[in-house]
Amino acid sequence: MMGCSIKTVTKLVEDLGAGCQRFHNYAIRALACKRVQCDETWAFVCAKQKNLPDSMQGKKGVGSVWT
Repeated sequence: MMGCSIKTVTKLVEDLGAGCQRFHNYAIRALACKRVQCDETWAFVCAKQKNLPDSMQGKKGVGSVWT
């Protein structure tokens, strides 16, 4: 879409993830957690599921997504 290589974008995301992991491991120490709550993240690709055109319904990788 933007004219850049998927390999370039993938490498950037991998490098960013590794940097975030290093920072997290450095900064987050000795927490006395008794309870941890993990929430999901909702997003959409191309359009929300309810607004997808019929031609894209059921297509993998488009519509509502959760992480």
